[in-house]
Amino acid sequence: MKGSYRDRMAGGLSLSYRLGAFQVRNYFSYTYTKSQESPYGSFSDYTSKLPYDEYIDENGRYLETTYPWTGGSGEVNPLYEATLKNYDRSKSWELINNTELLWNINPYLLLKGQFSVTKSNSDSRTFIDPRSRSERNADNRLSNSNVISGWLDIATANSLSWDATATLSYNRNIKKNTLNFLVGINA
Repeated sequence: MKGSYRDRMAGGLSLSYRLGAFQVRNYFSYTYTKSQESPYGSFSDYTSKLPYDEYIDENGRYLETTYPWTGGSGEVNPLYEATLKNYDRSKSWELINNTELLWNINPYLLLKGQFSVTKSNSDSRTFIDPRSRSERNADNRLSNSNVISGWLDIATANSLSWDATATLSYNRNIKKNTLNFLVGINA
């Protein structure tokens, strides 16, 4: 919808170093996302409207609610909501570092260790203007008895996780047969 966006940027770096029977690999990545929902609401808000529903008054201003030409109860006018200061924004980032150590003990035996760390952060902010007629603001509308209204919802999350794995594998071809064994541990 008009006015919405989702920008995503990412980058990564992979390094590998081999010395004899040892190999060290490291992968690092960073991702950043920033998004905003459309002030015009969702597409479904418009699909329930008819082209001949009244949505502006005689002065050319958007009505707070639209009324069907056949009469009946009104519904929230998404074009009126778009003129308010409502917003729904979020941003997040994630950092991943994965390090791997491989040791070829002999042509048949491989010892592999891996350690991964992930750090992520997200922040989301949703503001509903006090003059909003949306259902999300139904209990908090601006009135003589409620001069402080509307709402702001802030959600923040941070996480740090890690993963460690160690495996020992045996691979051997004997004539027309292949023999594979693997033992590992994960924490």
